[in-house]
Amino acid sequence: MNDKMKILLEKINIDNDSYQYFSSANLTKIKVNPNKDTWNIYIDIDNLLPVEIYEEVESKKELLDKNASNIEIIYNVLNKDMNTYVDYYQYLLKTLKKELRILKLYEDCMQLDDDKLVLVVS
Repeated sequence: MNDKMKILLEKINIDNDSYQYFSSANLTKIKVNPNKDTWNIYIDIDNLLPVEIYEEVESKKELLDKNASNIEIIYNVLNKDMNTYVDYYQYLLKTLKKELRILKLYEDCMQLDDDKLVLVVS
């Protein structure tokens, strides 16, 4: 983990036990748009974060600037793990469910087939 990445994790108060998931991470760029009060943070990382670590980062990123209208963290994942993407599918459905309850029908429809994600519906 580069020094910039460590500073970022400290600023957003990430649990020290979660630092292990960022051992290969590099914070490459931060773009702040003062006119729109937005941040874009670019991170290169070897593997996709486990969903619970991703959720922790997402819930705490506002600590960087409480007045920001939007803070986006953009991950450049170098090694794709399709099984982790299946976990993210469940997470995304959970976040959308409040507005789109019909999506509950598709909760168990994502499958990994020959290293490809397939949404199986009838």
